[in-house]
Amino acid sequence: MDEELLNQFSISISCKNYSLALEIYEQIFNNPSLAVNYQYEKNLYLFLLSYLTNLPKEYTDKLNKLKIEDITLNYEDEYHKFIRMHNKIAQTIINKRFSLANDLYNILYTKKGYLSFNDMLMKQLLEKVKIIMNYQNEITRYIKNYDFNNLFCYVNNICMTENLNKIFTYILKLSLVIKNMITKNELPATIIIDSQDIYEQIEYNNFGQALNLALKKRNDNQDESWDLQIIIVLLKIINKFKIKYQIKQNRIKESKRCL
Repeated sequence: MDEELLNQFSISISCKNYSLALEIYEQIFNNPSLAVNYQYEKNLYLFLLSYLTNLPKEYTDKLNKLKIEDITLNYEDEYHKFIRMHNKIAQTIINKRFSLANDLYNILYTKKGYLSFNDMLMKQLLEKVKIIMNYQNEITRYIKNYDFNNLFCYVNNICMTENLNKIFTYILKLSLVIKNMITKNELPATIIIDSQDIYEQIEYNNFGQALNLALKKRNDNQDESWDLQIIIVLLKIINKFKIKYQIKQNRIKESKRCL
């Protein structure tokens, strides 16, 4: 049964159906009788999946508390002969050096003469995560260059062709807001809601409150994730434009009064 589920897990990743991959992950690794065979892999799979799809809070909390012993092997494991290499790969993944981790798997293959199905699954996930990292680098570059027209087109294409983490949807929305503020001098109407959720505030165009919540999350949780940092940068840009927009609108009102 576990082999059949692992095959389905692999197929869902190949098809970029990451929400289904997460469902299959839960079937395998939330079942004690199945998960016992994958103590080494399960936390690494979850860590890599976090780059590809939205995880429930219980999983993000688990990843935030992840320790080195949760992702490394002991000498009783079947990988005993190559334990140092496997542990080095695991630490490299957790340190987000995904290209190096992939290279280490290639070295492992040269030494062993083969890769286990779980090793190949890990390589498969690493390849998908490398694509996401490329997306992140391009998005960061567009923002640094204040190129919001191309940012919008780039992220829109990602959202139309990939089934990824919702962060890209929010980046798309914020890039459109900035693009319209620059080209049309337009601001979307704000709807005040009672919520402590950053992304709900963004959905209702309450960008000032969203920024406050994002900064609080970063400071309270010491969250330096790319997702949060890029949202903070975009919200700061919007709020900067918003202040200029409001000053301009006030001047227009004052000038009308004087006529």
